Amino acid sequence: MLSLKSRRIIYGLFIVVFVIVAPLLVLYSAGWRYNWTKHTVVKIGSLSVKPFPRDAKVFLDDVEQLATRTDGILRINNLFPGQYTVKLVRDGYSSWSKPLTVWSSTNTFVDAAVLWKQTTPTLINDATIVTPLTSPNGKQVAGLAKGDVWLINLLNASVQPLTTTHQVRQVLGWSSDSTTLLVKLANGQAALLTTQITEAPVLLSSIFAGSVTAANWSLADPYILYVQSGDVWSQLNTVTKQSKQLLRLPSTANSGYGRQIAVSQNTVYAVRTTATGGTFIERWHLQEAGPVKGPERVWQLPDRGDYQFFASPNGTIILLAADTKKIVVTDPDFTQTLLAGDAKGYQWSADNQRLLIYTDFEIGFYYPTLGKTELVTRYGTTIQRVALFPKYNYLAVLTNNELSTVELDDRDHRTTTSLVTGAPLADFWLAADGDTALLVGTITDQSGAWQLPLQD
Repeated sequence: MLSLKSRRIIYGLFIVVFVIVAPLLVLYSAGWRYNWTKHTVVKIGSLSVKPFPRDAKVFLDDVEQLATRTDGILRINNLFPGQYTVKLVRDGYSSWSKPLTVWSSTNTFVDAAVLWKQTTPTLINDATIVTPLTSPNGKQVAGLAKGDVWLINLLNASVQPLTTTHQVRQVLGWSSDSTTLLVKLANGQAALLTTQITEAPVLLSSIFAGSVTAANWSLADPYILYVQSGDVWSQLNTVTKQSKQLLRLPSTANSGYGRQIAVSQNTVYAVRTTATGGTFIERWHLQEAGPVKGPERVWQLPDRGDYQFFASPNGTIILLAADTKKIVVTDPDFTQTLLAGDAKGYQWSADNQRLLIYTDFEIGFYYPTLGKTELVTRYGTTIQRVALFPKYNYLAVLTNNELSTVELDDRDHRTTTSLVTGAPLADFWLAADGDTALLVGTITDQSGAWQLPLQD
């Protein structure tokens, strides 16, 4: 049996150990560690990586990380603050590498780092589609090939013709529900062509009494078409085949008005370029009884151009002038200019929180809720088209003879990956899932429509 003195010594030692160890355990559980390299006590951080494809190998400073993944996310714990190089690799795919900083008490996240499949496009049709026009719902593209209208289905990444009995010269526009096309035939007549069933175009002359100078769809009603006959604009219901006159343009200024009108809450809007060179939004107020009031000038556009009206999913209206490459974003009542600048194309993000805008040499975003713009990148060669991936934080960019992806995560740098090089591509589209690209152009001396898988 231990003596009283021995028991007191042991008891004292336990107290000393507890006093020393307990704080260390508390500090350890709070994330504090001793850095033997820097000889200092620091708080650790962590790194989470979510790669696509999900089975891509993850390396941290050239050491493969084999931790168990949860929902495709690999988490690396107990990292001292500092910079680490993260690298992702997978056979048959491009690699991804980026130096990232880990901070104390912080989980640094690599969200959706994408490796792109390295393969060659497959010819799916020898039709070379020109003057393409994307549907309002973003699921189809209509264009011309071999004198017919062809559809690119972005849901199943297919290309097929619409059987018609007339040669088509131009695709003029989509109805707001993306089911009907307004086209111009080879004989100059305007016609309606449905994409749901195979049938001949419906000539506007068969449902509208009068010559057709111009026509455009309503931005909201899929059955309403606005038709210009001389200096008169009328509203045509394509289902009931009934029409009514909306307004008569001032005859002395008829040539100054654009090819479209927009109607909102009994108000008609049109773009007019005056003889002095100014371009304005003008409006007419429709009365249930009595004459139309107008036109009255709403405001002047910052630049000249043949502006076309486009509806946006968030309610704003976009005016895009393809000839002068100008864009204006306005509220639905055309009372406020939200954005005005250069643009040859645009695309809303899936959440409608940012508007992708690109010019010949620059790519950027406009954030309507914040009222600010952001420059993403500049190019030294002409940009043909840019598209946002639907589920990845990346852009697809077509320049002279090259299709590439650009990462939007700008930490350290934006990773750029070439998908197709040395091929004169005319255009491209991303399938709805973002895992396939559809190309139009010439590859290895063969022209047509091509399919390029980006993910398995």
